[in-house]
Amino acid sequence: MHIIVGEGAVKKMFRNDYNIGFHSPKKDKCNSCETFKNTPEIMKTEEMKKIQQTHEDEKVTTLDEHLEDQNKPNTDPEVLCTSFEHSI
Repeated sequence: MHIIVGEGAVKKMFRNDYNIGFHSPKKDKCNSCETFKNTPEIMKTEEMKKIQQTHEDEKVTTLDEHLEDQNKPNTDPEVLCTSFEHSI
């Protein structure tokens, strides 16, 4: 026998009985960063830490370049800057 319940009933049950909330993330999360963040400290090897630091450095460089490109039209009217997000 199957019982069909509404989304509201399921959310109420999870909130009240299991203290589990539902929300939409405010921004996308990086799989690499989230995996590293959720790995217990005792399991993080020096190699993992080095790879994550390189990843963080690349993120900062990429953001700096992106912001520089976005500001180019402010100083050069011949430049048009547009950006797109893609998902894999």
